[in-house]
Amino acid sequence: MEQPSDSPTITSVATTEADWEAFSELSTGEPAINTPLQIQVSPRSTQETRSNVWFTNKPPMVTLQVENTLYKVHRILLERESEYFRTLFPAPAHNDGQEVIHKLDDSKESEVDALFDFLYDPAERDTYSDEKLLDLLAISTRYSLLRIRGYAVKLLGKRRGAMDPIDQIVLAQKYDIADWLESAYSAIIVRANPLQEHEAERLPIATVVMLARAREESLTRNLLMEIGEGSATNMYDTDESAAYAKETAVSKGKKGKAKKGKGKK
Repeated sequence: MEQPSDSPTITSVATTEADWEAFSELSTGEPAINTPLQIQVSPRSTQETRSNVWFTNKPPMVTLQVENTLYKVHRILLERESEYFRTLFPAPAHNDGQEVIHKLDDSKESEVDALFDFLYDPAERDTYSDEKLLDLLAISTRYSLLRIRGYAVKLLGKRRGAMDPIDQIVLAQKYDIADWLESAYSAIIVRANPLQEHEAERLPIATVVMLARAREESLTRNLLMEIGEGSATNMYDTDESAAYAKETAVSKGKKGKAKKGKGKK
């Protein structure tokens, strides 16, 4: 069927029975489709474009719009991952026969690209850049894609040793990753330099106050040890500060757990 002259760019991917048999394995988690694809591109328009993730109408499909890009994907991939998507998609048939397009207005194209790369191409997951993992973490948290969120948190966690402690705190608080907070707080508390203005601007005022108080208590404690016992060789008592940070992280972690299970954020 010909596209109207003002239709968006269409990238169609033709699948065969064998392709779908291979895809059906996705319902159990692995592997992704690994069959040749035939791509046909229609004339471009000045409106929406359709992404490379565009499959033909077999089996039940769903069309999403993110910014000015359309995605046509297997709805089972999203429904199996999240209650949000299981309730979002209506029955396939529409009375007027028009295709239903679901707009994800609160997501970015890069986030959705990362999501479908994860679902359709698992072999590349371990090679994702930090930016791509952050996109994956953002969208999986937003739509309660718990398995995918867990993967993103795990892989970012392996790399966080190279992250600045402030970045770790910002990400941990934004995405409710309580396990990151103890070591990040401790790194700030025991370092030689206090919080800088540009760092404090990125944190909630309560966190800034807590870190400042913890640093002051740590310094005071070590000064008293130097004066009274002469045994302290380091003004920054790492063990004591880490213990304080742990207590704070645990407290924040309990508050964070109360926020879980709310679905879309």
